[in-house]
Amino acid sequence: HNTDATDFKPIHLPICVADRDRAIRFYTEALGFELKMELEQQSDYSPIFELHDVRYHDVFLTLGNMVLALHAFESPAVLPAHPHAYNRAGFTQFAFGVAEIDKAAERIRPFGGTVLDSTRIEVHGSTLIAFTDPDVPRLELVQRTA
Repeated sequence: HNTDATDFKPIHLPICVADRDRAIRFYTEALGFELKMELEQQSDYSPIFELHDVRYHDVFLTLGNMVLALHAFESPAVLPAHPHAYNRAGFTQFAFGVAEIDKAAERIRPFGGTVLDSTRIEVHGSTLIAFTDPDVPRLELVQRTA
């Protein structure tokens, strides 16, 4: 594979959170992410966010090669998440592979996550179940069974 200026490499997945401490606790204690860095950001980012007078904290968390950037806005205020619909254009879910789906689901509950038991399915050699964190509309656990 030749490398050139058009090769894309994922850097981080940003998630807007309403409560920074609650989100850090959920992602580190429930899902096993490691806290790497916290930064206080100012309005330099206003143009990229298409918002005015931006003040927020960035919290970078890692799990393997995955990097999350939790955005905790002070200004402007965080808006509530929209109800999830899989047929809505755009981001639909964020999936995590696990060895034991039932144990993983139980680990999520004490940290503010909601496991959506009615979504559990067995398909194509995998067990899947949806859950939410305190801010993101939908996440998913996947256990390969075949």
